[in-house]
Amino acid sequence: MIRLAAKLLLFISILLIFSNICSYFVLKSPLLIHVLETRKSTDWIYSAIDKSKAPVASDVIILGDSVALQMFKPGNSNFILSAPATIVGQYIVLSSILHNKNNVKKVILVCYPGSLLIKINNIYSYNHFVKPFYCQENKPLISNSVEADLKLHRYYYLYNLPISKVLPAFTLIDCSQSNHVVANESYEYGLFIEYMKKIIELCTRNNVELKILSPPVSATHNNLFDFIKLKKVINDNNFNAIFSYYFETLIVTDDLYFRNDHWHYKEEYKDKMSIEFRDIVKRHINLPDI
Repeated sequence: MIRLAAKLLLFISILLIFSNICSYFVLKSPLLIHVLETRKSTDWIYSAIDKSKAPVASDVIILGDSVALQMFKPGNSNFILSAPATIVGQYIVLSSILHNKNNVKKVILVCYPGSLLIKINNIYSYNHFVKPFYCQENKPLISNSVEADLKLHRYYYLYNLPISKVLPAFTLIDCSQSNHVVANESYEYGLFIEYMKKIIELCTRNNVELKILSPPVSATHNNLFDFIKLKKVINDNNFNAIFSYYFETLIVTDDLYFRNDHWHYKEEYKDKMSIEFRDIVKRHINLPDI
């Protein structure tokens, strides 16, 4: 009976995948188009994960969000993810790199201020965190608090099934509709604090220097973001050393250089932002070529 059910489930899965492929070519299926666009928009995450499992030639590692990705060219030093991959994803990739006993001396994490607040309950969480990172291999690196947050997701109990990684419909999951309740003010930076401490411990154990930098920020984001609270979190958790250059590299720039989200740079200004960022950073530390 169990074998029959397993075969039936496999048959239905194959049928769904095949029907979506056929519908793409015949009907231009919106679902499959969405799947392909999603895969394209997360390719660099899977690339970073794959690279983290191989020997790394560079002694400087760059981590960061999608804003950082706009300024750094692909290369041996670049393991950039995205904000929805969260600080947990950054920790998992860094753990993989350092586990391979690479000759890493410095880790630079480039984060837009708002990305420090990203949780695993946003619209992109499934495709940027759950699908690439939530697997048996990474379970030891996922804390009880993260697991508890994941359990609030509507489709959590399907996440461990192979079909959740392959069926096109799963790319439509919006984790911002989860049953998350903000219990108190500490929740805002809770995930960041928990995993930043893990990253610091990991770097300390491997004799690796860690610094967090900010890319150029839009005037709108600068005005809306609560920097007083961020500075308090940094001070209360003894993060001052790793944030020592963060506010020096945080250049407030006119909104005209940014897309409507006030995070990402318009295509024609990416190089300009990259040059300005590098000019500021080189006063403090050396970066790989960008």
